[in-house]
Amino acid sequence: MPIQNRFYSGGLSAVFIAISQLLIQPAQADLLPELIVSADQVPVPSKAAGSAVTVIGSEEIENSKAVTLVDILRGQPGVSLNQAGTRGSLTEIRMRGSEANHVLVYVDGIEVNRPGEGGFDFSGLLAADVERVEILRGPQSGIYGSNAMGGVISIVTKSGRGLEGYEGNVRAEGGTRGSAAGGFTFRAGKGPAWGSLSVSGLTTDGDNIARSGNEKDGTQDFSVIAKGGFEVSPALEVDGVLRYVNRSVESDPQDFDCLAFDAFFNCLTPSPTYGLVIDGADFSQMQDLSGRATARLTTMDGAWIHELTGSFNAIDTRFQPGVGADSRAEERRQAVLYKSIYNFQTGGGAIEHTITGLLEFQRETFRQTQATATPSQRTLKVRDTGSAATEYLVRFGNASLTGALRHDANDGFADATTWRATGAYDMPQVAARFHASIGTAVTNPTFYELFGFFPNQFVGNPALKPESSKGFDIGVEKTFLDGDFVVDVTYFQQDLEDEIITVFGFPASTAANVAGKSQRKGVEVSAKWQPLAWLDLTAAYTYLESTQTGFVREVRRPRHSGRVDATARFADDRARVTVGAKWSAGMIDTEFLPNFPYSRIAALKDFVTVDAAVSYLVRPDVEVYARVENLFDAKYEEVFSYEAPGVTAYAGVVWRFGASSQTP
Repeated sequence: MPIQNRFYSGGLSAVFIAISQLLIQPAQADLLPELIVSADQVPVPSKAAGSAVTVIGSEEIENSKAVTLVDILRGQPGVSLNQAGTRGSLTEIRMRGSEANHVLVYVDGIEVNRPGEGGFDFSGLLAADVERVEILRGPQSGIYGSNAMGGVISIVTKSGRGLEGYEGNVRAEGGTRGSAAGGFTFRAGKGPAWGSLSVSGLTTDGDNIARSGNEKDGTQDFSVIAKGGFEVSPALEVDGVLRYVNRSVESDPQDFDCLAFDAFFNCLTPSPTYGLVIDGADFSQMQDLSGRATARLTTMDGAWIHELTGSFNAIDTRFQPGVGADSRAEERRQAVLYKSIYNFQTGGGAIEHTITGLLEFQRETFRQTQATATPSQRTLKVRDTGSAATEYLVRFGNASLTGALRHDANDGFADATTWRATGAYDMPQVAARFHASIGTAVTNPTFYELFGFFPNQFVGNPALKPESSKGFDIGVEKTFLDGDFVVDVTYFQQDLEDEIITVFGFPASTAANVAGKSQRKGVEVSAKWQPLAWLDLTAAYTYLESTQTGFVREVRRPRHSGRVDATARFADDRARVTVGAKWSAGMIDTEFLPNFPYSRIAALKDFVTVDAAVSYLVRPDVEVYARVENLFDAKYEEVFSYEAPGVTAYAGVVWRFGASSQTP
């Protein structure tokens, strides 16, 4: 039997055995909160979510005392995270073996993926004002369109909605490596109006990214989020958000120097550090302004809801190498979306139906603006997409089913029709919940892949075709010990066609579609346990096989990854201690060579990192805390030749003010 078939059979067998063993004893809880927002076109109860989803709440984020979301997301089920060096360096997420631009990211309902390269850099996403994170795994284009091939990450920041009064906090911390972070948040609500304002920032001298040398690479990050809403009438509500991010990052170049060539331009004498990161004065800056406004009209006594949303995302980037001309880009996205949601019941109210229709228009533009750009590079590139989608959701008894269909009319590619179906079934008599989903997805080529970028070391390929995939997952969530212990086991598999890869060459590289199918499959496990009233334990593990056509392993996807976190509460809940361990094993990356074939595969070191945080309420409105990252100073790389940060320590204080009540 071929290797891949043995894994497929063995993987499914292991899951089915685990499922059968889980259905032995009853209990009463689940891993998810009461409502899931991103799994379907409308919010659904957690029991009705058929897709695999992880929800990270504000309490978990607060317990970690993390400044950015990077360490909150690392090791979550299905998530592979790659940070190119120190805090603030480019940080990408791959889900279920997908590429970084296969993960669609929303912040407060605004798509924030960069049009130029398709992905999102998580390094500058500050955690202080985040209310919740939903990680929706598997192909989701039937709901969300292009780029939702590996899944969707939806991040929601706090607002004043539902408050009667005001509240807020001021926070500040300092630490090793010249690190400082802080900010303030203010939220208020009164009657039909609410609003919030959050200002956050951080600065650090950083670490040395290169394996040798001692030059540090620092980061400065500043963000502002303003949100507000108003109930014009009992039937009409409007709300909006503005988000601004300004980030500066120092980095190091890779050494591609060759001291001597032969007549055929083969490198005879490469630099001793060829292909490695070396100390340098590279610098990048990014400004990101995004916004959204939504009007929501409720008719027919709440049965028919209409939503009209407009959003924009404007990103300006500049990269200045230590030597040579800079490169700059303007990336823009505007979108208008109308959604119609109709709810009705049949069978005397025993069967609940929701039908959603969606119309959307999106325009993406891109151009390079540096003075040294060619006329072709400076030409504005425009891409328009018109979309229509529908979803049908039905809930009856303990079962729920959904079916979604979407058509995207692309002006630069062939039109795409995608779909998704899910099912969930709750069995309270054995305290188990089954969930499954199947769907298709597409990812359009990025502007960089189509047109290249300056300097001309990467040449675009305008003949690229969109990537397409089909995948499924099936899992069971089971509770034990009267709800104190909950575990979810999910098997997934996804086939990818026309995968876009980088073809390395001299004097320039390019992008190309790969013939045949690439495959991703694996198992995700998550668990939550409260063995004692004062102790919470959570764990996650992912086994992943991700291969290109011909069973070539994909880079930057660990075969094994996961995390374990423990939070203990003492002194009448005034003191908290959180300890977490994260690990990665079996990851490979690309090492560059001076001559043909210009690259080869290198194994990255397996690693385990441990973080710890302790906090104490000095009085009800003042909290002090300390945090240590990479406690045992593990040496590792998540991107070849980019050294990860060593042990760092921080201490801070939070002052909370205001008094408010939460309205239902």
